[in-house]
Amino acid sequence: DYEVHEDDRLISVARRLDFERCAIFAAYEDDQRVGGAIVAPGEIYEASAETAVLIDLRVAPDRARRGIGTALFAAAKEWARA
Repeated sequence: DYEVHEDDRLISVARRLDFERCAIFAAYEDDQRVGGAIVAPGEIYEASAETAVLIDLRVAPDRARRGIGTALFAAAKEWARA
């Protein structure tokens, strides 16, 4: 449960990031958002510039096991490669 600890809440994560350099992905079914992911360049986390860091990946619990997380991860990986 990502929301149990204050530091893990998405709003807390957002306050620590430079979103101009990050990629944000959202997954929708019909008009409802069912998942999302945030990816940052590696140097934001003191890693190599040739890397990327998956900051967050979430899928609504009632939409689990439908491939949404896999699709979000694939989009994050493609962004990192580019």
